Amino acid sequence: MDDSFVREQYADVFDGIGLLEGKVHFQTDPSVSPVQMPLRRLPVAIREKVATELRILVQEGIIEPVSEPTPWVSALLVATKPDGSLCICIDPRNLNKALCRATYLMPTCVDPADRG
Repeated sequence: MDDSFVREQYADVFDGIGLLEGKVHFQTDPSVSPVQMPLRRLPVAIREKVATELRILVQEGIIEPVSEPTPWVSALLVATKPDGSLCICIDPRNLNKALCRATYLMPTCVDPADRG
């Protein structure tokens, strides 16, 4: 199947950034100690560009500033894309180890319970 069919059929899914409605809450395992990763130094040449990109992400509602102390701090990662724009993300490895994952069973087309 050609991926253009999927993109046309479900165009609304591929439109925009994919913001989820409502609040998202992640539960962490209390036996895992929180980690506050140290800040990584940014090259002087890209600091203003990073600050501008972060302001845009806040304005678009993709991220929000945190002004109170938090037990978990992930390092900021910045990469330059081939077109010169920036890709900003975080390094969530330590946090991922502590997340309690919810289990949701997904039904399949041929569910053994349906075979009767």
